[in-house]
Amino acid sequence: MSEDWTPEHYTLTGLRARGWTDRLIEAHLGPPDRVRPNPFSKRKPPMRLWLIARVEAAEAEHGIRPREKSPVRSAAMKASAQRRADAMMAEIDALDIRVPQMSRGALLRRACAHFNERRRDGEPATPSSDPAFLARIQLNYLRHAMTDYDALLDERAGRVGIRMGGHARLFRRVMDAISARYPHLAQACEQQYLWRFGAQE
Repeated sequence: MSEDWTPEHYTLTGLRARGWTDRLIEAHLGPPDRVRPNPFSKRKPPMRLWLIARVEAAEAEHGIRPREKSPVRSAAMKASAQRRADAMMAEIDALDIRVPQMSRGALLRRACAHFNERRRDGEPATPSSDPAFLARIQLNYLRHAMTDYDALLDERAGRVGIRMGGHARLFRRVMDAISARYPHLAQACEQQYLWRFGAQE
């Protein structure tokens, strides 16, 4: 995932890197054009996004000049970021990802109950629901309720390595652990990984 999240937007971090202060943003840009959930942690504030075209037009109109980085400093910063990303990857690879063992019947019942407790509308989950849907809620139940995935991600939220592939690597490790313990969910694990991260590896 890029720091700017989409090719059409700057994040708040991206704006500040260009020299925008909070006062300038308030005076010349105002509210963000788009707000999206934070992709690195559900507990972090939403990600605010400003259209690049609008930002650059405001820079031209108000004489706001993007900061220029020297080639030497830029290269040093990239090297430092890569070292931290490599350290994050090694840290994630060393994690002990544990998935509890239970019968398929018990897993299905627990997953349905877990889904129904959080359901706001629609039909409740039952063992006779659509098989693809049941596979998905079993996977979500294992990931969120029966592994340390959320805590492991929250502990690393905002760190350089998470933005440079660490989130995908952690998600992959959890998916692989679930697949190894519950082979009948292997396809759902792969589909969920590809849906979230695409073919990154």
